[in-house]
Amino acid sequence: MNPAPAKLMQIYLHERAQFKHQMLYVALTQLLKKRGISGVTVRRGIMGFGNFPIVLECIDTPERIEKVFPEVMEMVKEGTCIIMDGMIWREDLGVVPPHNGELPPQTGNYSAN
Repeated sequence: MNPAPAKLMQIYLHERAQFKHQMLYVALTQLLKKRGISGVTVRRGIMGFGNFPIVLECIDTPERIEKVFPEVMEMVKEGTCIIMDGMIWREDLGVVPPHNGELPPQTGNYSAN
């Protein structure tokens, strides 16, 4: 496996944050999918100052993260966004392949509730 440059974007929100009458973390996940980001993980914290914290994490090429970042910031009115440089290793030739916005096949069960 060969490493390739990557960026990790973390978005910190509170659980009740909304965007156009939709939960913000759902709207952000949909945006990231639509813009071809390789994947996103949404975590719900067990404690925070007031509301429960929500953290979205996505890793992709620097170009894709930098391209979607302005749209993310337009949606996140109250929250924090961190972008970190890194490297990504993948078994499939060590590079992040082009992404057409479709989700990969599911490897397990999950619930969006």
